[in-house]
Amino acid sequence: EPDTYSLVMIACASCTLFGAYHYSVVAIRLGEVSLTAPFRYSVILWGLLVGYLVWGDVPGLMSLAGMVLITLAGLYVIHRERVTRQRAGA
Repeated sequence: EPDTYSLVMIACASCTLFGAYHYSVVAIRLGEVSLTAPFRYSVILWGLLVGYLVWGDVPGLMSLAGMVLITLAGLYVIHRERVTRQRAGA
């Protein structure tokens, strides 16, 4: 059974995560995709960092390749949206 300190830390972490997710959703809903996309893809880097620091997890080559592929595909979509928007506005 967790002690009081652990429960307080879990409660603080939960509130922090709730706020972070809430404001991430607000930013994505209200902001332009080209401005908010880098923050969405930074989640991969944060996940790698936390996984390594907390659990000592080092991703394998296939995991890294998948992360790179997902990031590149997302960046390509953002690039295409920007090009399409520029052509439509010209």
